[in-house]
Amino acid sequence: MARTNDRRLKSVASQLAESEVETCFDLLYGVMMLRLQKKEVTPETTRALKEVTTFIGMLSDYYIKDKTEGLDFGKE
Repeated sequence: MARTNDRRLKSVASQLAESEVETCFDLLYGVMMLRLQKKEVTPETTRALKEVTTFIGMLSDYYIKDKTEGLDFGKE
């Protein structure tokens, strides 16, 4: 299931000429707007949202680690 949503997000991003990260933030914003309007969020969207929030959280952790102690990508 994760791969399916990942492919769909990449497909949407490529059609909109946006980065994958921008597409993730668009999804977060869209779900927030649906909830504010008290509209239904489908189970498929909820699953994609969970994956995206995990991805954004990982990016945040890597950013903080890079700023505080630096990232090690192996031999350079």
